[in-house]
Amino acid sequence: MPILLSSVHENHVTPDSVIIYRAYMEKIDEAAHETRLRILAFSQCHINAESNISIRTPDGRSYRAIPNPIEGKCPWGWAPNCTWNSFILDAHVQNVGGSYDRISISHGNRNVVLPAVKRDGIIYDLAICVPPLYWYTEWVRFIEFVEIWKTLGATHFYVYYQSVSKLLYSILREYQKSGVVSLIDWIELPKSTEVDPNKSLYRLGHSLAHNDCLMRSRAKFVALVDIDEIIVPSTRNQSLLDFLKASLKTHPLAGSFLFKHARLRFPAAKIKPETDLAHLDFRWLLSATADLKNGPAKVIFMSERADVVLTHRVRFHRKPFSEVENWFNEDLRREVVRSYNKIIGNIKDPGLLKTSLYSKSPHVLRQCIDNWKNRSGCKTPFRSCFSSLSSMEEWVYSNVSNSRNEYYIL
Repeated sequence: MPILLSSVHENHVTPDSVIIYRAYMEKIDEAAHETRLRILAFSQCHINAESNISIRTPDGRSYRAIPNPIEGKCPWGWAPNCTWNSFILDAHVQNVGGSYDRISISHGNRNVVLPAVKRDGIIYDLAICVPPLYWYTEWVRFIEFVEIWKTLGATHFYVYYQSVSKLLYSILREYQKSGVVSLIDWIELPKSTEVDPNKSLYRLGHSLAHNDCLMRSRAKFVALVDIDEIIVPSTRNQSLLDFLKASLKTHPLAGSFLFKHARLRFPAAKIKPETDLAHLDFRWLLSATADLKNGPAKVIFMSERADVVLTHRVRFHRKPFSEVENWFNEDLRREVVRSYNKIIGNIKDPGLLKTSLYSKSPHVLRQCIDNWKNRSGCKTPFRSCFSSLSSMEEWVYSNVSNSRNEYYIL
């Protein structure tokens, strides 16, 4: 008989809290009727494989949830002074005919009830995950990014945002209305008078956003990239999507594809003050040059074969899959211009174009986060740069009132 799940505590944030972002439910093995519950959460390093964290389902069964730090270790070696880290907690559930709407999670004397989100099926060939945007103003670059990726074969973009300029938010909303973008509010973590996790969480918990996008995405191939990154095949007259499909035939057990780093330059990209911003021609795309550069690679993963993803690679694949390592022209330029004109034509406040293009915010942000390792040892760009940037633009902040993704405190 189904039981009623209810929280027994009004939980507030303490140093030993586990702050849960989302719970996903997905079929792992259809034949064996095996289902996995995956919890995405933030915590300090007190939770580990020995922690007594349990999940209770509406049918009265309990399962142990095993926490694992997404970066492999807690604290993360790259930012050891960040005391709050990203975790995945997995529990394998047997013989589930349907799915659960809600689950209960317990840790010690704390308990919280939250929705269990069923992972949806594949509907796109190639989608893009954009990590949380913070203090972001570069609207021309964003349109350029979306339109180039569309030419490469992408049909959907999952964009996480924390703080963006008013103009960029208007552009994001235009893409959202057209069905091209899923816009995800990436709100700050809850805090208390006792502790504020946001002061010691690396880059707004970007690793958790990566893995939420893995679970949220509905594409066969998913690229995890920043706004200034594109991935192009080395052969002309072939889209990236065609390249990926051909590579999969060559490597049928591939779970992800790793791409080497190169520096892309647009020598003619500087926009002059007298330029009519309502009608940019994007001719700098025709001057693109590239040179190989030592730097971190980028990954395109297969959403049904990757299990835990990091910024530059897939950390774990589902068995038996593994990693495989591995054109700018006038038509592309015209397509970018066409889409740009359509988007900008829908902006109700054209006066924003001038004020936003020549913003000093990117420069101030770079100065603010420069040398973060020696300053604090934990890169917290929103909190540490708030006093410098908050008055420079008319910002739109992610807000829990706009979001369906509230946090649950365990």
